[in-house]
Amino acid sequence: MAIVSYTTEEIRKLADQTNWEKLRKMSDDDIDYSDIPEITDEFLKNAIICKDGIPIKSEIKVKLDKEIVDYYLSLGTNWQEKLNDTLLCVLKLRNIL
Repeated sequence: MAIVSYTTEEIRKLADQTNWEKLRKMSDDDIDYSDIPEITDEFLKNAIICKDGIPIKSEIKVKLDKEIVDYYLSLGTNWQEKLNDTLLCVLKLRNIL
């Protein structure tokens, strides 16, 4: 199976293949929920909360050494994501997460 990637704009241009008439006639009892995972505490702990399909991240202010700031700024446009990824890796390596 091949994995295909689309931009948001490309997805918006795709033809809608939903059978809306069938859905309008469907009752709640006709809906098959068997493929939906159970909502457990563990599930929620690992959930990524999104708005309009975009993950919401917490924003805080932190004080960092100048060397750290200079290094990550030198990495270019995605420096905040790279800093976040580094912090996540360290926490996972230390079995904190």
